Amino acid sequence: MKNKITWKPTQIQELRSKYSSNQQRILRVTGLSEEDYFWKIVEIGCQLLHELYPKEEGYENYYESIAYSSDYWKWFKYEWKVFENNIIEGYAEDLCLEVWLNEVEVLPTSDELEHCYNTFFLKYSKFKI
Repeated sequence: MKNKITWKPTQIQELRSKYSSNQQRILRVTGLSEEDYFWKIVEIGCQLLHELYPKEEGYENYYESIAYSSDYWKWFKYEWKVFENNIIEGYAEDLCLEVWLNEVEVLPTSDELEHCYNTFFLKYSKFKI
């Protein structure tokens, strides 16, 4: 008799699957297209940079350098996935477009996100200002 080999997904595979289903649920609940959803992520990522590096206060070079950094967008995409997970867990059955938009709009001014930016992105990324 042959031994049956069972396959177990890695932790990374499990997270990817979970985060993918989170995005699909948000798209379904909010009625947004994938394109609109993508551009909302870009918009919020740029708003965060504007909060951290206001162009009108002389930080335009920092803003532009980081806005074009692939490291920044990789970091932001990860933080966005964490945000998605938290909003789904926090609102469960009450999630709708209005709730989602309200949560998204305050994300760029979030102290927690700024802390993650300072603690993780600036400290560990290969990007140098």
